[in-house]
Amino acid sequence: MLIPPGSDGEYAIARRWLHELAAAVGVTQDRIFLVPGNHDVARAAPGKDRALFRLIERLRSGAERLDDALADPGDRSLLENRLHGYREFASGFAEGCDQLYWAHRFITVAGQSIPVIGFDTALLANDHLDHGQLWLGKE
Repeated sequence: MLIPPGSDGEYAIARRWLHELAAAVGVTQDRIFLVPGNHDVARAAPGKDRALFRLIERLRSGAERLDDALADPGDRSLLENRLHGYREFASGFAEGCDQLYWAHRFITVAGQSIPVIGFDTALLANDHLDHGQLWLGKE
């Protein structure tokens, strides 16, 4: 049976696999850091959600800036809602991984600080033409 990318079924499989892996190596769930990929995004169809589809097309073409869309509550909500399934899935792992971006700082036994940052470049993923169309906002 083929399980669609980004579906509840796919997340159930991924969750189980990550839990088993964590148990095998002795790591707790809160030490597993995740970032979304293009398969975690609910795609926008021109006829199904016209406002979202137009926003993505304008952002990908450069007619609008991603930072401006993220600063606008309505546009930000449209973009964030595309990752609803992923964000729900990621909420069971390291703190903040269910957000658009996250940063953690680890201190080694020797006292050195190691920053780890998760960037979401999948906000504008939408079709087979994604290459070169995925952006990061300055936020």
